[in-house]
Amino acid sequence: MVGLDTGYFMGMMLGDKGIIGHWEALKEKETLPCVSVLTLGEILYLTIRIGKPQQGRKMVEGIEKTCTVLDVNRAVVERAAALKGGHGTPYIDSIIIASFLENGCNEIHTKDRRHFGSVKDKSTKVVIWE
Repeated sequence: MVGLDTGYFMGMMLGDKGIIGHWEALKEKETLPCVSVLTLGEILYLTIRIGKPQQGRKMVEGIEKTCTVLDVNRAVVERAAALKGGHGTPYIDSIIIASFLENGCNEIHTKDRRHFGSVKDKSTKVVIWE
């Protein structure tokens, strides 16, 4: 399974052709990509901050239709605490990463090298979009 971080969608919103092409290819696959419920909140917040709240709401609605939205539970927050404690990753990013790992994502796509570059799970590939 593929996990998609907030930066991936912000890259799409800003017209990153590589991410847009990847997204189009993902839509053809049988398995839906995964997104943390926290990413939905981050998208809404970030698009309000840049003055595009309508675009953010529309994107979130599209994500909910085309992705599996992962909720946060005790296993996720326990794993996130360990990630935060071990690497200094911001807690919200730790929760997003833990959501992917707890749900068996073997690939994570993000633009956030600083926070996601520290993922050291042998069964998970992190793809950083520049």
